Amino acid sequence: MRLEARLSEAEGLDCPLRSGQGISAKRVRPVKTTEDQLRAIIDTIPALAWSAHPDGSAEFFNQRWLDYAGLSIEEARDWGWTAAVHADDLNRLGDYWRSMLLSGEPGEIEARLRRFDGVYRWFLFRANPFRDESGNIVKWYGTNADIEDRKRAEDALRASERRSRLIVDSIPGLVCTMSASGEVELLNRQVLEYFGKTAEELRNWAISDAVHPDDLPRVLAAWTRSLETGDPYDMSTVSAVPMAYTAGSRLAPFRCEIRTIGS
Repeated sequence: MRLEARLSEAEGLDCPLRSGQGISAKRVRPVKTTEDQLRAIIDTIPALAWSAHPDGSAEFFNQRWLDYAGLSIEEARDWGWTAAVHADDLNRLGDYWRSMLLSGEPGEIEARLRRFDGVYRWFLFRANPFRDESGNIVKWYGTNADIEDRKRAEDALRASERRSRLIVDSIPGLVCTMSASGEVELLNRQVLEYFGKTAEELRNWAISDAVHPDDLPRVLAAWTRSLETGDPYDMSTVSAVPMAYTAGSRLAPFRCEIRTIGS
């Protein structure tokens, strides 16, 4: 039977003999499907993801990254992505990235990244190296996680702490706070000025000259008793400053109520 006849008989059948490409198509199709699935996963994860060459130049950005920055893959590739980094953070970020490339170690750093509408938000940049069987870095993989809300909360907390500190420093008296174990946590400005010491020096007040030697044993005994019982501390002592003054010390415990869910 002639070849043309045999090919004619194969009409309508899924036979690779007809086109000469059926086998390769069947082999490529699953691979292509897997690549599409992986790309869909990478584009769906709730983070800006990217990869870079061993020299640090970027080669890939997921769709979330491109949509956020308003850049095309051509614009962002290599070092084009740096156009989206805040000018005040660029040198610091670049120096850190270069140090990671030299060390070959994972790392993370915070920097501001420009959104498509021109608004900058804080992100946590993270990157890990991918190595071959010989231990050579063949690629870097990284993510950028939005931490703008966390940074704002931290800024608000610091502002609140500064306001509280100003209030405490304005109190016309010596104020200190201590932990449950009796360690000094905070001293207001009047305490430091009165004793003429730094906060670090006064953390070990029991072995410093802050309390007159004649008063120190009973002061320590009373303080130890207050720590053990939780009772307020109230005692008059003599401070061993250049001109000794009698001072009344009062410390009251602060307690919080802990409730178990369902109680």
